[in-house]
Amino acid sequence: MSTSNGGEGFLADFERVSPLICEEWPGVDSAALTATAGDYEGVVSLIAGTTEHTRARVRQQLTELAALARAANHGEVKVRVLVNSDVKVDVDVKLQEIARKLEQRFDGITRALRSRLADAEKRVVERPYTTLIAALGLGMIVGLLFGGRRR
Repeated sequence: MSTSNGGEGFLADFERVSPLICEEWPGVDSAALTATAGDYEGVVSLIAGTTEHTRARVRQQLTELAALARAANHGEVKVRVLVNSDVKVDVDVKLQEIARKLEQRFDGITRALRSRLADAEKRVVERPYTTLIAALGLGMIVGLLFGGRRR
């Protein structure tokens, strides 16, 4: 996509970029935006005329919005991370990859918890009296700690 020269790339991405434009610049009339029919310079003129931004600034922001629209379409987002007050770093984040890793980690934790629960149930069934005595003892300790003394 060559948004800097107003090539056909912008026209191809116009449908995905239009909602982002309306979100970024709420003052831009959506009907007027649609009337530009994806003409890059027409969109730049419309936004620059509606806002107080220069045409160069609008072009820069349109390029960023178009990249965001393309990345969202591919499950990838470019994020600007503030390292400290002076340094900003652009990071490519692949959302699908992160979601897959989180899902795998969640599955592992779920399996571990299920096996521990099965072990606990097995111990309770094998030793019901020991479990009952332990529960009563724990209940008495908690009752004494939090219940206070009665007269």
